[in-house]
Amino acid sequence: MILRSDIKNKIFKGRKRKSIRVLHVIRSIDPSTGGPAFAVAQMVKVLSARGVSVDVATTALPGKYNSDLSKMRPVIQDGACHYYFPKQAGETWSLSLPLWHWLKRNIRNYDLVHIIGVFTFPAFMAAHEAKKANIPYIIKPAGTLDTYSLTQKAWRKKIYYHAFLKGVLDCASAIHTTSQSECDQLVSLVKEDACVVIPLSVMLPEIIPAEQKDGNGLRLLFLSRIHPKKGLPVLLEALSILRHRGIPATLTIAGDGPGEYVSEMKRLVNTYALHDLVKFAGFVNDEAKVRLLGEADLFVLPSYQENFGIAVVEAMSAGLPVIVSDQLALADEIVESGAGVAVPVDMPEVLADEIAAFIDVDYLKQTGIRAKELFEKRFTADRLGQQLVELYKSIISNQ
Repeated sequence: MILRSDIKNKIFKGRKRKSIRVLHVIRSIDPSTGGPAFAVAQMVKVLSARGVSVDVATTALPGKYNSDLSKMRPVIQDGACHYYFPKQAGETWSLSLPLWHWLKRNIRNYDLVHIIGVFTFPAFMAAHEAKKANIPYIIKPAGTLDTYSLTQKAWRKKIYYHAFLKGVLDCASAIHTTSQSECDQLVSLVKEDACVVIPLSVMLPEIIPAEQKDGNGLRLLFLSRIHPKKGLPVLLEALSILRHRGIPATLTIAGDGPGEYVSEMKRLVNTYALHDLVKFAGFVNDEAKVRLLGEADLFVLPSYQENFGIAVVEAMSAGLPVIVSDQLALADEIVESGAGVAVPVDMPEVLADEIAAFIDVDYLKQTGIRAKELFEKRFTADRLGQQLVELYKSIISNQ
């Protein structure tokens, strides 16, 4: 079941030798799993464009990406080889013995390993094997070590941290965080000066706003996983408040999540009698996502926790003003730049007030302009690629 070394050698022989060889390890790159999968896709693109040789090792269910995972055939995508290994147990833990055996045999082919996530089997084994082979590795927690996340299944995570994770973090060459807020929350968990802040990027085509139709009012967009931490019930209550105030607004909910929770949100829409104002678009990607961003006036994400907020950056790249909770890691930057507004969590009245303010067309337009400016200043692909390559070269040269 293990991918033979000669397959790997043929792939390297067929590609031009590049200056740095990097392996990214993540439990899943299924876009529906959320931000970490998206982050890997973006990092692969910008690194390949800068001449870095990137491979990705991940797990998947049979039939998801390869019709027969037992053959372990790599998939070339965005200039990188993606290796998919079958998982034996645990949707989140993602136990995969074939992945472990492959890491033991192949990890020495790389100059550096970039590990996404911490509470997963692929992450732990990648760090373990890199350490044994004296290969430097970077840990990207992807929000899993934030204060909010650590309160979920807290006792399990506490045991895992003291038994395994502390050693993994201590031996990492760097801890890749995507915001200063995320870095600040790790001060008690990682070595001093271990954190490196490198924001992610998004690469969407130029988005032309769709013409507003008379009488529709504000077109709100919620683009995220439908998950309890995203604060969707707060947004629905705020929309109900706006209706009672006579302020016209519609809402498109783009994203997917656990079936039971999605059904609960649809029942809540009916409870608030908002069925004529709310549309569930399901999971969207590529052209569908671009279309929804172009059709919206305002992006809203009242989340209880976000270590970065890729969907927020996508909205700003489209020139949309954003309303986020004050628990978003980028909230301070958004407010200081005038790109949008941050509201306290669990306060639908306040959220309704801030949405209503954007009825003012000039305010809507000027905030959208500043959102686009913030994106171009901080979150472009070129900036991400430059910072990652500089970090990789620094670590490798010091190894």
